[in-house]
Amino acid sequence: ALTVGDPLEAREMSWLPPQEVPCGSILFSGLVGPGYGFELLLAAMPKVLEREPQARVTVTTYQAFPQRLRRRIREGALENHFDVLGFIADEDEYSRVVQRHRLGLALYEPRPDSHKMYSDSRAKTYLARGLPVVITRVPPIAAEIERAGAGIVIDYDAEELAAAILKLLRDDEFYRRCRANALALAQEYGAERVFGATFGRMGIE
Repeated sequence: ALTVGDPLEAREMSWLPPQEVPCGSILFSGLVGPGYGFELLLAAMPKVLEREPQARVTVTTYQAFPQRLRRRIREGALENHFDVLGFIADEDEYSRVVQRHRLGLALYEPRPDSHKMYSDSRAKTYLARGLPVVITRVPPIAAEIERAGAGIVIDYDAEELAAAILKLLRDDEFYRRCRANALALAQEYGAERVFGATFGRMGIE
């Protein structure tokens, strides 16, 4: 059997100069239901805000944002630190939104029934736009991000999440290094490279 990961198209490779990326910007893009780590983020944010009061999370999701999570945000006095954009249908606008963030979150909970153990996850979306990724050790791409130094791999733990976010928000040298590594790793997932390598392994010229 030959496993081929999802490739990135050339149009997805698009990023801003680092000086144009807002300093405290954090992106959570994807589902917000159980198993996807949004509640872990809610637990970590007060710890982040103690050190970085300007930190702000943008949420894009293609499901209705649950009232229970809106209530959790209110109860935690976090309303001024979360922008819930919902679903962005236009791909170019979505790409522009992603680019305007310093880091991306992929916080999958380790569950025996999680299909994310076999998925590339949201991480490639972030990498292609120059975002270092904070990711849990669930999807296989987490090991590749760790190897490449393209972000921070954590256990499913609020303290570790807060520390990772703060590292990328506060340490400019580390952030720029991770950003460069993220863009380099994204190139490895380009469609031409992925399919070229796959056909080569199959003996097809």
